[in-house]
Amino acid sequence: MTRLIYVRKYRKTITTVLLKSVCYIYPIAYMQFSSLKTKMLGDDILNVILPDYLLYVERVLSATSSQLLWVLSKANTRVKKAATVFWLTNINNDQRNLLKHCIETTNSEHILVEILLDNKNKDIIQKCLQLIELIQSPSLSKNLHSLLPKFLYHSETFPFIVRAISSHIPQDQNIALLILTTSVESLVTSDDQETLTKVCQLSKKLLNMFSREKEKVQFFCNDVTLLRVLIYRAGVTDDDLVKEILMLLSKMIRLQREVNRNPSNVTAMKLSLLLKKPKGVSSRTLDLLWDILRLNTLITLEKTDILLIQHCLFDLADHKRLANKCNLCLMKLIKFYPALLYSPTLSTFIEDLCFYSSKNKYSTGSVKLILAWIHLAAMDGKGIMFFLPKRNVLQSFFTNFKQFKDDLVQRNLYLISKLYSHNKSLMI
Repeated sequence: MTRLIYVRKYRKTITTVLLKSVCYIYPIAYMQFSSLKTKMLGDDILNVILPDYLLYVERVLSATSSQLLWVLSKANTRVKKAATVFWLTNINNDQRNLLKHCIETTNSEHILVEILLDNKNKDIIQKCLQLIELIQSPSLSKNLHSLLPKFLYHSETFPFIVRAISSHIPQDQNIALLILTTSVESLVTSDDQETLTKVCQLSKKLLNMFSREKEKVQFFCNDVTLLRVLIYRAGVTDDDLVKEILMLLSKMIRLQREVNRNPSNVTAMKLSLLLKKPKGVSSRTLDLLWDILRLNTLITLEKTDILLIQHCLFDLADHKRLANKCNLCLMKLIKFYPALLYSPTLSTFIEDLCFYSSKNKYSTGSVKLILAWIHLAAMDGKGIMFFLPKRNVLQSFFTNFKQFKDDLVQRNLYLISKLYSHNKSLMI
């Protein structure tokens, strides 16, 4: 073996079959015999012989963990890269965890960055990024940020790099803006649920960086096509992705500035179906509804959906954690759509709120809703009959509620009196 390695004329006689056998057997022997001579021999096999055979790496290396640990521990960067690419090319998903373990054990994460820099094979790049995503090392992701400009406009590769860095956002605003620019294309064109979820999560984190510099992200937040695609996707994808889309939409409309509400730019959204979904989705939908009702935004409510939204809010208000936000949304809803005042179910809901609030089971949202309803109902001048709660329940709410100041109590008792004096009014 010594002659084969150190004597040039003998070295030329080494075949790929012989070298494959040596590279397979040596790591096992190396584990058992740790003499200095054995170690030096192994180092020279890796760094003197093997570099001449890298063109035939498929015929020389084997997919064994002992060999990979040996190579990653002792070989030079060129050989490490070749061995890692060999593994990325030949392993299945089950073996990816084994590769991850070997890389982490030998602290060889930097090799993955080296591969990204030098390799032009899209399949290898994607597999490398998938492995980086699996490792999720902060230092590795930081190195990856410096490579982003190289991959930003590679539509096939970009989703993988986003997934790889999704847990570690770049601190450089210029890189963040570049990612947001390219994220628009991924959110519009990608059909992969996992990629869309990661891009939504990353975009939301990046937008948080510009909460005090909103003007820099208007290109993203005011993109009408992106908003419409996200609204469409929210209605046809699984619940996990729907939650991410809803949170991203909320973040976008909170950052929107100088919105041009030209009818061609405004998109109507149907929220009633999302409000009926499991609590995780319905609570996110409730947050989005609140933002739509209180902000000047490019998203509006589908008019044919308003009454259904109201009924959904009645149902969701039974959940203690959601009740306050539901009542606040109802308050905004009846202000924007006064026709809801004539709904018997709304009057029943108000009566129940007054009754239970009188027993100290109240929230800020319920009090604001009651006050808004009384004011709007008393000031209504359309002359249309609508149903009213029991008068004594409304009055008891104000007379028994200790937190109200006297002038507020007297003003609302007057409004109640005015409301019930109208001939158009009906009792429930």
